[in-house]
Amino acid sequence: MLNDKVGVGRISLAEQKKDNFDHYKSMDFDQAKTLRVLQGKSSKRLEAVGFIDKKNFIGLSRGRRNLKVWDVDTGKVVGQYKLGQKYRLEGILVSKDGSTVICSQASFYVQQKDNTVPLVVFNTKTHEHKVMDSIKDEQLSLDGSAITEDGKYFILQLKNDQVSALWNTKTGKLMHTLGEGSSGLNMVAISSRSMLAVTSLESLKVWEIQSGNLLHDLASTDINKIYLNRDGTIAITIDSKSSQPSSFEAWDLIKGKKLATYTVDTDPFAICPLGDRIAFAPVASVTVMTLRLHIPGREETKPGPSSYGDHKEMSEFKGMMDPCDPNDVDDDKDDDDSNIQ
Repeated sequence: MLNDKVGVGRISLAEQKKDNFDHYKSMDFDQAKTLRVLQGKSSKRLEAVGFIDKKNFIGLSRGRRNLKVWDVDTGKVVGQYKLGQKYRLEGILVSKDGSTVICSQASFYVQQKDNTVPLVVFNTKTHEHKVMDSIKDEQLSLDGSAITEDGKYFILQLKNDQVSALWNTKTGKLMHTLGEGSSGLNMVAISSRSMLAVTSLESLKVWEIQSGNLLHDLASTDINKIYLNRDGTIAITIDSKSSQPSSFEAWDLIKGKKLATYTVDTDPFAICPLGDRIAFAPVASVTVMTLRLHIPGREETKPGPSSYGDHKEMSEFKGMMDPCDPNDVDDDKDDDDSNIQ
């Protein structure tokens, strides 16, 4: 989403044709209409996209050799960047401020021939890129990873060991490996505001970014997700097991203690952290629930009114069948291979 009303969606087609192919559309969700068709083709990596500022959208070329940037206001491709990597790109992770993009050549589903495959970092302001320090016998992917809001630090759970690794993205250098880091996916978090990183393996561990020292080892149940508040000082974790109700737990990362536990009646789905609030929808439900973390002595900040006004129910999204823009201006030589997965 570019803002609370406008976003970009990928339109997927079963059969790729010269004038009808996978592409992106800019959509107004308040008016339920397509604003414009973005130029050219999209890749098949659904999550390899993101906004780098208030008007520019980044993704992969159709053949996944290059990064492409679109101007959402015009729909035109305004930049295409070669990173010099050996394999096709499998995913990207964009920092919240849009300054930094981490690119992977491997994923949970895709393995390459080389045992050691590095990540590449791309600076959206200077358009420079560098290969980040590799780790022997690791095909580095973005599964179980997080980047600071300013893009300066990146943490990744390694596949071959219960260890998380921490990089400085400005230099591309590996800073630390954090022993007994994480197990599973989406179980790391990091903040440059608090200069803390959080991992989980049988407990919640809090690390100091600069030194790599373990600050707190907090007893916890199995953790599926970790979210940080804006200051990076409080973590909200989710424990979701099929055998018992799901629960949210809040942790003070500075003092190293649990703040609260809240159990819900059903598995939370489509979770979104909003400062000291968590919004989520139960599975198979259109109801959105919000939890607020109460901190004694801290004044509550109330959310403003919805920019959508009263609830609306749209029956039809207009413009979804608008034709593709065939002028791909794509410098990816293999982008016409319809078998690219």
